[in-house]
Amino acid sequence: MDATTRLRCFEPFFTTKEVGKGTGLGLSTTYGIVRQTGGDIKVTSQPGQGTTFRVCLPQATGSALAEAVTAGAVQTGRGETILLVEDEPLILRVTAGILRSAGYAVLPASGGPEALRVAQGHDSAIDLVVTDLMMPGMDGQALVERLKQLRPTLRVIYVSGYTDNTSDVIGSAFLGKPFAVSELLGKVREVLDAERSP
Repeated sequence: MDATTRLRCFEPFFTTKEVGKGTGLGLSTTYGIVRQTGGDIKVTSQPGQGTTFRVCLPQATGSALAEAVTAGAVQTGRGETILLVEDEPLILRVTAGILRSAGYAVLPASGGPEALRVAQGHDSAIDLVVTDLMMPGMDGQALVERLKQLRPTLRVIYVSGYTDNTSDVIGSAFLGKPFAVSELLGKVREVLDAERSP
């Protein structure tokens, strides 16, 4: 990367990819996650020489998630199944790991078409879909419309780094990127428990 690109690489929505090929949210989200954990991320890059990202995280003793659960900071799952849809591989992998560690069964999908295939091929209940709003090919809302034809009672959480599209999902649960572990698990528990309340 040249100096100008390097200075902007963590900005939300900044991308050097052509239109339709990327959102520019991957590095921004990574930066947010690292900073929320008390860490730091540095980049060195020169054209023709390659790029190095150095992520420094605070040392933890034991499982940070287990400690947070013990302290009551996060709410855990009860074996519910979550269809997780995210087109950024790193975010999909990390979020799936968080949900599994908290006691949920996770069905990961890298986009709308794959999520539909997973839902159609899953014989048991799916309690919740957590889906990115902005995805190439099929956005989150279009996906949910299709999923609800298969599973009308499906509960939904939309996730997005775009703050100006929350009005599109009024009446549905929304979680802004980047989010803390406690925010994710709290929102999931809130939505799962809502319909169980009298």
